[in-house]
Amino acid sequence: MRHRGDNIVQYVERYADSDFWRLPFGVVDGLVLSSLCYADLELTPFGKIDNFNCTINELGQLVDAGDISRLMWNKVRGEQLLSVAADSRRFGNILMHHYRHSLDEARQQQFTVITYAVNTDIGRVDVVAFQGTDDTLTGWKEDFNMMFERHLPAQQLAVKYLEEVASLSDNKLVVTGHSKGGNLAVYAAMKCSRWTKKRIMHVYDYDGPGFLPGTFSALEKVGVAGKVIKVIPENAFFGLLLDDDPYRRLIVQSDGRSIFQHDPLTWLIDEAGNLKLAKDISLSSKLTIRTIRRWLINLSMEQRREFVEGLYRAIAKTRQTTVPGLKHYLATHFSEVVKNIRDGDQAVRQVIVDTLKLFIRSSIAETASSIRQALRRR
Repeated sequence: MRHRGDNIVQYVERYADSDFWRLPFGVVDGLVLSSLCYADLELTPFGKIDNFNCTINELGQLVDAGDISRLMWNKVRGEQLLSVAADSRRFGNILMHHYRHSLDEARQQQFTVITYAVNTDIGRVDVVAFQGTDDTLTGWKEDFNMMFERHLPAQQLAVKYLEEVASLSDNKLVVTGHSKGGNLAVYAAMKCSRWTKKRIMHVYDYDGPGFLPGTFSALEKVGVAGKVIKVIPENAFFGLLLDDDPYRRLIVQSDGRSIFQHDPLTWLIDEAGNLKLAKDISLSSKLTIRTIRRWLINLSMEQRREFVEGLYRAIAKTRQTTVPGLKHYLATHFSEVVKNIRDGDQAVRQVIVDTLKLFIRSSIAETASSIRQALRRR
């Protein structure tokens, strides 16, 4: 029977007794740690202790996995991943240290990171794992700011943190993260010092958005660009936004649907313990991304800023601070949010209306272009 593929929970179970000497650290292990760093350590005693040290196994013994899995993309699989990783020989002995969490609504900045010390066949490796967007509106607003800002507060914190961890030892480094965490990983690796760059073995970017042109100089890319491996699912969306750099790209199969393939807990692993790869991204993914890019090309940076800020101000009037809270609010007060936009500043309202019209025109144009190309191939 053909092997359909395991998810990373099953990968951890299968290789539970294989240490990193027998099976060297690779891109799937980076995916596991990038998923584990969504564990909400703010709900544990460790979240209140600067520079705590504990193994993943010790964390599993002291904290209920269900309590700290709320930020995982799939809470059920996330809880399972935390439990099986803690009980495994492969991941349980990994030491976690230098946890940082910062949420600053005024600066529109959300930042969480932790370092895993992994004993491997080449010595100890420090795996710096940046967390992706959490459930706060501040975190999501920072994501949208990528449309018009090259250097975000969280990105600058990522560089500072990587340099701090690098200064603690001479260990080799792996820099990783999922979603916005992948963006932070690439940014930190590009912007860090030459001394730190030399010690970086790999940069794993799991479906993270890219960057505006001009974010990195040619010199900053030297010695790092070739170490970046970007992993995106077949129905990629987030990982293709603002993404024009020719990094090595792997397209992974998923048991999720549509945009929910962004969840790393849906990605599939083959019988050999490697990512189960697809040949290309889906046609719907290509159409969506081409539409977004066509739309953005026709917007100036100031128009992008006004659009994002206008929408955010309307949402801020709801007084909701989390995405789940906003979803619940919109279910019964959607017309009120529309009224906030309609009754707001006339210039901003016009920017929002014009921008949405442009998006619709871009979508129609891109769909027509795709149909013409399909007919030519016949």
